[in-house]
Amino acid sequence: MLRIIFQPLILMTLLMTLLPAASAQSDPSIPFPGNRVRNYYRLQAERFLSSGLQRPADLLPQFPGLDGGGFGHWGQNPEDASFDRSLNGVQTGNLICQLTRHFNKVTPKAVTVLLDPESGTTMLFDPEHLTFTDAWAGGFVEWGFVRFGLMQGVEARGRQIGNAHAARWMTPSQTATRYLGFYRCNQDVVFASQIGNAGILEHAELRDGWIVRTIMIRGSLPADTILVLSETAQVTNVEHVRSAAGQALQIVRGDQTETVQVRALMGAAELHHADGRIGVRIPSQEQLLLRIAQRADTGKPAEPLPGIPADQSVTDLLATLQNGEYPRQLSLLVGQEVAAGRIAETGQRDLVGH
Repeated sequence: MLRIIFQPLILMTLLMTLLPAASAQSDPSIPFPGNRVRNYYRLQAERFLSSGLQRPADLLPQFPGLDGGGFGHWGQNPEDASFDRSLNGVQTGNLICQLTRHFNKVTPKAVTVLLDPESGTTMLFDPEHLTFTDAWAGGFVEWGFVRFGLMQGVEARGRQIGNAHAARWMTPSQTATRYLGFYRCNQDVVFASQIGNAGILEHAELRDGWIVRTIMIRGSLPADTILVLSETAQVTNVEHVRSAAGQALQIVRGDQTETVQVRALMGAAELHHADGRIGVRIPSQEQLLLRIAQRADTGKPAEPLPGIPADQSVTDLLATLQNGEYPRQLSLLVGQEVAAGRIAETGQRDLVGH
């Protein structure tokens, strides 16, 4: 038998003429889904072997898809067949890792933590900024409806507390940064990151109406590092107020008065308000234990402020983790180095019982 070389399209046409089709199209006489193309390659092989050809063909038609290739991208299922909001009824716990839309901002790799189910107080941690960049009350997150809710990420549900979209660590431009992941211990979530030679652990909780952040740092940060909490572009007034914590600011933003208190329990830190930013200036030191408390009110809170409510168990948990010890019922989610504003996917390593 002479071997004839054809252009691919001509060859496929010839072979499909020589070989009986292996149910290459859906049978319109059979209702969906019974009309789908099934066992395609087995039927194709059987028909090829029984066709009488004496040698393998150079090209065989590929599988045309369950619906025979004649119904477009969605096949016999229209796109709206996957519109469903049932995911909002699923108990997902107090943490979601998902692209998140929140108050005119989109955070692709957001880790959203529900601090208090009763009030719906929630905070969003941005692994690319290595800190919390938003907070809201009145709900957790809402899933979309396209492809059963898995195609759109999630959206913040509730009213925003302050505006921390500009929150970040301000360090010299060449400072190496790395997001290490987060620990989970029951409902507590502790984020781990590294800036220069300093290892940073950060935890947030709701206590007595205050969002209390505890930050533990071991190792020296670059000189004059500032943890930016927010910017003052839409702020009408900022003033220092008396507080048992020692350092406090009241920030008026629209009809909302946001109060921020800062206290260094170990080491030194200074509440910083300059250059259109509100933050915490941290001098170079080997160890720092810092608490930041934040709340929002519709009116001006009474002075002096009562100080920062605290839970010693949180400090103990951070100290345990910083020493490389792991409580029971704890898992560590490990990320990879932040480079050019992006991080690699996060893997999980269970440490339960270690």
